[in-house]
Amino acid sequence: MTSVLNHWLIAIAVLAGSFVVGLALDAACVALLRQGLGRGHRARLAIAKALRGQPEVWAVLIGEAVLQPFAFLSQNPQTWIGRTVVILATISVTLFLARLAGSLIRAYLSLDNVSAPSGSIFVNLARMVIWAIGLTFVLGALGVQIGPLVASLGVVGLAVSLGLQDTLANFFSGLQITLSRQIQPGEYIRLNTGEEGTVTDVTWRNTTIRSPGDDLLMVPNSVIARALITNFTAENEEHTTAIPFTVAYGSDLDRVRVIAVQVARDVRDSAPGAIRSFEPTCRFRAMGADGSISAVVTIRVERYQERLPVVSEVVERLHKALGEAEIKPGAAAAVASKPA
Repeated sequence: MTSVLNHWLIAIAVLAGSFVVGLALDAACVALLRQGLGRGHRARLAIAKALRGQPEVWAVLIGEAVLQPFAFLSQNPQTWIGRTVVILATISVTLFLARLAGSLIRAYLSLDNVSAPSGSIFVNLARMVIWAIGLTFVLGALGVQIGPLVASLGVVGLAVSLGLQDTLANFFSGLQITLSRQIQPGEYIRLNTGEEGTVTDVTWRNTTIRSPGDDLLMVPNSVIARALITNFTAENEEHTTAIPFTVAYGSDLDRVRVIAVQVARDVRDSAPGAIRSFEPTCRFRAMGADGSISAVVTIRVERYQERLPVVSEVVERLHKALGEAEIKPGAAAAVASKPA
């Protein structure tokens, strides 16, 4: 009894010592990889992130395989311990490779000189492939015959695919969106259904959009693929916005044009986000049946999503300037023309 207890204590001590060694290696490797910002810094950070927590597992498994602290057990328990070691090693390596692939893909797609489409769908796809390969090795270690299993999964997969049509539609729509570079994270878009905001990510199921109100919109990829999309930042983030207003029949249109352009110039020269080099314009569009003449004054802003403060400033100043010039809005003419 004492001998068996000693064997168990030695086995526990070996595993504990291996874990401590792995813990020290983990801290040392991560600290070394995180040093400096030179060439290959992103790759080193990706490896450090993927390596976190794995040296402890590897050290314990290596300690068990080399020192064999459970050699005192009978053959059957040793066989199961050996299989467990192989399975844990496979899962640990698979986890490390999946993390590394995800981190490297994100680091590569974030480079300024890379024109490839971005989005976490590629990260998830790479992880799925790595995990599928890893689970295949795990099943092989358990003695499962892979060939018949793959054949049966083909039949089951056909049945499952019929029940997951929406999920598969979102997945392939997400691939189509990212590969065609229809939209990318960081771009400001508006859907034909009215939703608008900055794209933050494209996953295997949803496209995440952050609205101007800082709310997150989760739009299925299949909806994005079918929607009519206005992309305000794909080619150029600058945006020319047209601000509509009306004046009454009989107004001096030359004077209206001068006032509107001068107001837009003043806002352009003072408002944050307005393009200083842009020359504002004023155009008259139509004569309405309600006694109004519709017009627009244009001003250019650095980004579409920053237009509202500039537009608000133009509207406030233009309303005040037209009032001081005694130029009535279009509705006033319609009211004045009604018989008493």
